[in-house]
Amino acid sequence: MVFSKPLWYVLYKMLDEYGWYEVSSRSRLDVARMRSNPFQEIAVRLLVWGGGFSEKDAWGSKEIYSEEYDGKRYVFYGWGRRQRIDATYSLHTRGPRLDLYLDENVKPLIVIDLSLFLEHVHPSELLSLRSQIAASLGIIRRFLWDRHLLLTCVREGVYEWLSVLLGKAKIQYTSLPTSEALEVRGIRRIIVLDPYAEEPLTQKDLVYAEAFVLGGVVDKIARPGSTARIARSIHNAERRKIVLRGMLHGVPNRINSIVEILLKALYVYNGNMEKSIIDTMSKRDIRLRAYIEIARFSGHNRSISWDFFCELRRWLPLTIDDFIRAARMAHVSIVGKPNIVCEEDQQRPTSS
Repeated sequence: MVFSKPLWYVLYKMLDEYGWYEVSSRSRLDVARMRSNPFQEIAVRLLVWGGGFSEKDAWGSKEIYSEEYDGKRYVFYGWGRRQRIDATYSLHTRGPRLDLYLDENVKPLIVIDLSLFLEHVHPSELLSLRSQIAASLGIIRRFLWDRHLLLTCVREGVYEWLSVLLGKAKIQYTSLPTSEALEVRGIRRIIVLDPYAEEPLTQKDLVYAEAFVLGGVVDKIARPGSTARIARSIHNAERRKIVLRGMLHGVPNRINSIVEILLKALYVYNGNMEKSIIDTMSKRDIRLRAYIEIARFSGHNRSISWDFFCELRRWLPLTIDDFIRAARMAHVSIVGKPNIVCEEDQQRPTSS
């Protein structure tokens, strides 16, 4: 395995060396990342915005997050003067430096190749590309940090154009072609993600790749073969496609969605691509996949029973409304009475 540990584990290592297991923050933090994992948010803040921890005037209110790691319990408290704790983060405090605890080689790299930037002809394509790159950085910050994102083939003025949405960021970017940029960084195991590739991305590919290359192309008009051109320009790169049960249909195709699938598979689902894809799918993606499955299953009969809804529910997070709309898209009628509750739904625990 070559990929880095989640960033908050690196923070735990630093906190352990100082004997800080109960911490809080006096600085305003990203609400979404705080809700998910405040230690990850603090780690990103330390590396991108600076600041540090101090034992002086360290207070906390209620416990809002905790995790056991390597035999130690790390607790994050909301700010308040209810009880004394070990240390408090502040943007205006110096040290200790988290970057000293990071691996020298940044892996995995998420590479967005911008060599086809000038092929975009519609302003909305460029605006969408910029928003997808910014969203990709947000996804990376859930698990890692900015240096895991590399932009290649960056033309003059493009990074400044991107900075409108990126804000303060410490991503890597270069005007070099992707092949050269990866070579100088010592990256050897390279996967180019291409929906037209012959082979699907496997768990082994996911775990052992040092870099995942995505084509920085937003298609209002399809450009088949564009990512293959990028792959051919990269020495020893392997092309792979992300599929759900053998098919592309329903797999999210935005750049940030692909980044999310990769990182969730690595850091949430222990290499399980199917779970990661399904967790990343939008309602539209779910309906599209249901439409394909309904069309395939109904065949020439152009009708389907409600039992098929439960068949799909075994692996696809489908609602009755989604099923009805997907059937309409496929021009297929649904026969019988609707099954409001499927067997697997009955087996799921209910919250009190």
